[in-house]
Amino acid sequence: METERKTLFTISLLQPVGTTVEKELREALEKVPGIASIENVGNDWTFSCFEGAVSRGAVEEIFLHFGAELVQTKKRKGNFLTRWIESLAESNRKRFGSETPDCCTLNSKQSIQEVSR
Repeated sequence: METERKTLFTISLLQPVGTTVEKELREALEKVPGIASIENVGNDWTFSCFEGAVSRGAVEEIFLHFGAELVQTKKRKGNFLTRWIESLAESNRKRFGSETPDCCTLNSKQSIQEVSR
């Protein structure tokens, strides 16, 4: 039974490499253990790899060895929950500016006194 394949990443080039370099690059990438398939469309190279067998960094090093310039991807900081909270905070800053959202004052002494009146 064949191990499950999973597309792990796409690497984008700033500029296309020449035909000769592309051929040599593909040959080098096909020798990397763990890469199941390589698809090249324009400047985008998509890799289907056996899970956990190949890192993106290792493949990027091969591109750099052949003189290719890579598009730098923005690294995501933190785990899902941290990114979600940061996104929520940014959304609140855009919506409320420097004002405090209503829900933040609901339990304050002043708010309780106003409701009691």
